[in-house]
Parts: sequence; structure tokens; C-alpha cells
Amino acid sequence: VRNLVQVFEQYSVFAIMMAAAEEFHACCHMRGRIVTAPARPAHWIADPIRVDMRSKLVPSFTMVSSAPQRPAPRSINRNAAVGRQQACQSGASGASAEVVVIGGGAAGLLAAITAGRRGRHVVVLEKNGDIGRKIRISGGGRCNFTNVSPDLAASFHSSSCSSSSAPPSLSSPLQLHANSLTTAAKVAGSAPATCKRFVQKALEQYPPERFIAMVEAHGIKYHEKKLGQLFCDRSAQQIIEMLRNECLAAKVEIRTNCHVTGLHPVEQGALLSSNHGAHVDGEAPSSCRFAISCQCTDGRDSDLSDQPVSDSITAESVIVASGGLSFERSCGSTDLAHKVASDFSITVRGIRPGLVPVLPVSDGSEDSWIRELAGLSLPEVTVAIGGATFTESLLFTHRGLSGPAVLQASSFWGPGAPCMTNLSDPLIIDLLPNLSEDDVLEWLHTRASASARAASRERSHNHLWRSFPVAEELCRRLPRRFANAFWSARAAPAIEAPDVAAPLHKLPHSSLSHLAHLLKAWNIQLEGTEGYPKAEVTCGGVATEELNSHTMETHAVTGLYFIGEAVDVTGWLGGYNFQWAWSSGYAAGSAA
Repeated sequence: VRNLVQVFEQYSVFAIMMAAAEEFHACCHMRGRIVTAPARPAHWIADPIRVDMRSKLVPSFTMVSSAPQRPAPRSINRNAAVGRQQACQSGASGASAEVVVIGGGAAGLLAAITAGRRGRHVVVLEKNGDIGRKIRISGGGRCNFTNVSPDLAASFHSSSCSSSSAPPSLSSPLQLHANSLTTAAKVAGSAPATCKRFVQKALEQYPPERFIAMVEAHGIKYHEKKLGQLFCDRSAQQIIEMLRNECLAAKVEIRTNCHVTGLHPVEQGALLSSNHGAHVDGEAPSSCRFAISCQCTDGRDSDLSDQPVSDSITAESVIVASGGLSFERSCGSTDLAHKVASDFSITVRGIRPGLVPVLPVSDGSEDSWIRELAGLSLPEVTVAIGGATFTESLLFTHRGLSGPAVLQASSFWGPGAPCMTNLSDPLIIDLLPNLSEDDVLEWLHTRASASARAASRERSHNHLWRSFPVAEELCRRLPRRFANAFWSARAAPAIEAPDVAAPLHKLPHSSLSHLAHLLKAWNIQLEGTEGYPKAEVTCGGVATEELNSHTMETHAVTGLYFIGEAVDVTGWLGGYNFQWAWSSGYAAGSAA
């Protein structure tokens, strides 16, 4: 009877029903239906036995795609897995794992959860004192955790640029879904073909609907802000706690304050070190491919001091999810992933800050006046650089330019940017994106004619005529503060206006044509960006041709995976990079 009771508790009908509901909910999302998932009781997620039964008893739904299917992940026999784990341990508990994930961010945690659900012994090594630092500060503290735009793969780019592909040229509106507004980020063209194909494989395995299903299963409320961007209603901390609870359910071990200092292949006759300092000579088990060295300050044993303690762990598979250099001050980001790739002779390219404010040339520049407009925003402009064009809002800062349109374009500027051949290429701003240059010129002529007629009427009636300078006419289309500064400091000198206070009808036709062109193509020379401390992502990384697009495993080194920001895949602003983290993490966790 006791045995029967134990079996019933482990294989409870409740666990089966909840797992089936979650899978059904994810499937409904994929089919375009919105179904409210039943809330899980608080004790259920903390019970690893019940959660583990889901993967054993409930078959997973799979997406049917015309694309070639990835190879099936290696099946895991738990008895065999335990044997391999014991073979790797070198006589001390905690000295090894089947899968080690370097980095406790978005991509690393999803990879750990996925591998743990398959019965793998997973250890996450996180440099900071807690997991999910970048998740916590993302989206203004509310975490823009994904994007539900129709063609996700076209929203990513890499640092490689071939003759057969070009950066996206964004000029026609995209409808997100039936009841959405026209996007401000206008899209035409596509991501470079090789990058799009690479990203598509991961997105097919783990589309946004699957992560949304997990969010809803944990009772996290969210909303769509704009352009398909999904945010938590309350706090990004909810996403972190969800991932932490899923790690607990998948029996994933998380070690914080562990700074990885080296990753080396384990060879025959190698000297292995345990976390207790014991050493074992002899032949290394074939399943232990890597030795990870780290400095730990969390006092996992009896030593509670803050002095770094050297440690080592061996693993069959290593997933590098340490990200890039973005937010290096606030999140302690490092270039560990790039160093590991270089140590294994894996190509790394195009490393630069992305989604970052830009700095116009200050010394003697005709645009140095823009710093006086700090705090002012233009609601809709089109910004172009390096062949990429984005239509969104622009913000003037005390150092330069920011706002969504500028942040998007910044990823295509700098050494290593796709198709960026000359760093002297200017940033081009279209101040009136809804009008063509001919329309702008016609509008200027119309206003000039109206100004001339008004002046004639006033003179014929012997009334004192009050002239309206050009800046006043520009205020009809642009914010007054910007119009006044733009005309007096930039436009008037450029078109050689006879007087800054001159009315519009006093300007010759050539000057009106020049002004129309300037309003449609305001060129700003850049001297740089605000760098990694203000960058939201790190562009560049491990070259995509070095990785298996189905599993994120390197072609050169068996058992070594790179995911998330460590890979040369960068998405647009608005949750795309989080979705890449979830999808690439799932791909690696399913195979490691």
C-alpha cells in the first residue's frame, strides 16, 4: 500500500493535467488563439517531482515546418546519466556536471531549464551575486521580454555583409496584427540572408508563443506597449523569479559569485582538481570534455569569507552564455565569451556597442548646437546610416542624440558594422518622413506665396506689416524650440539666407530647394558613441558559420555551445534580443 501511495503521489493526475494544460496553451498560441491558462498553485512549481513527471508522461507538441528539421536531441537514460556523472566526479561531490552553463542571464537560464528538464545534471556559474542582472534593468524595470511581430527573423542582423544581402531598408509600414496601428519602425527588405536563415532555425524551435505560455502559466500579467513589444505589468523581477522557480523544478544548481577564469579541454592523463583541492592522476573519463576554472566568493562549504577561492569543475558539455560588454558598469559584463572562442580558435567578428546613443562631432562642427536642446524630443523622424533606415522618435541629450530611431541605427555604425565601409559617413535624419522632398518644396512655395500676399495686402491698406521669419513657418511642422534653433544655427547659414529674421517669400527659389533638401536629409557627422556603459547590446560575437544553427554547438569543438549575446546575432530594439536569448538557449539546452 505504501508503495502504491508513493507511486500515486509521484505520478499524480494533477501533475499530468497541469502539464497538458500548459502544452495545450502553448499550442493555442501557435495557432493564433488566446486562451487564459489556469493558475498553478504555489506549491506545485516548487515540487520538482511533480514538474519532472511532465516531461516523462506528457508528449510535447511540435511545430510542423517546411524547413529542414534539426537532428533529434540525444535521448537521455537517467541510469546511464547517473553513471556518467559519477564517472566524472573524481571523488568529490560538486566537482563535475554533465552540463555547465556559464552565465546566469536570459539565454543561460533558459538553456539550463531545458537541459534540466531532460534529466541532465546542470550547473549554472554566475559571476554576479544574483542571476538576471540585465533582465532586472531591461524595459525600464518591466522587461520587454519578447516581440510578437510577424517576421521575427527579418529583425536580426549580423556583422557579415555579402553582395547578395544588405542591411534592412525601412521605408514601408508593417502591420503587426489585425487590430494594431501602423508601426513607427517601418520595414522593407530583409535581414542578410545567411543571418535570417540561421536565426530562423532557433525561432522555429522556440517561438515567442512558447515563452508567453510559460509567463502566463506563472500568472504574470503583461501588456503590449507598441510595435508588438510585450512588457510585464508589474516588474522584471517577476521574470527572474519565474526562471529561478523553473530552474528549481528542473533540479538545476545555480552558483553565484563564481567568476570563470578559464575553460580548457580535458585530455588523456590530465590532472583534474575537485572543489576540495583533491587531485586525481590518470586517464580522464571520455565523457568529461572540459575543465572550468573559477574564482568563487560565495562560501559554498564552511568558509564564509569574501576571499576568492579557486575552484574547478569538469563537464561533458559547456554552454557559454556570458553575453557581451553592454552595461559593463551596472551589470559587471565581461568579454569572457569572446576570449573563450578565441582560445578555441573560433572566429569572433564585429565587436562593438549596439543600441547606444551617438555623439556628433563637437569641435568646430556645424551641428555642435544640438547639445543645447537636451531633453527635447521629435516624435517621428527617419534616421539612416550604413544602409539601414529606421522611423521612430528622436531624443536630444546633453551629449548627443538618443531615442529609438537613433539607437536602432547605431547598431549599423562603427568598425565591424555590416556594409560600413567609411566611418566618415554621416547620420542622415529626415525631419519630415511623411512628405517627399517635392511635397516639402511645394509646401514651402505655398507658404512663401501666402506670406507675399499678406505683405501686399498690409502695404495696400497702409497698415504696419509684421513679417514672419522662416522659423515661424517651420514651427507649423516642427517643435518651436527645435525649429528656431535649427533655422538660426544650421539652415540659415547652409542656404546663405540674407537675414535670419527674413520672411519666407524673401528667399530665392534655389534657397527654398536647398531648405527642402536639408529638411529631408540633415547630415550629422559622428565622432563615436557613448560606448558599452550605455549600450543595450553588444553587436558582433561568435561568427554564425562556426555554429550549428539547430543546436548552437560549435563545428570545431564537440560539446561547446555559444548562445545569446555571445553570438554574432543582434536584433532590433523592442524585445527581439530577449527572444533570441530564449530561442538560442532552448536550442542549446535541447542538445547539450
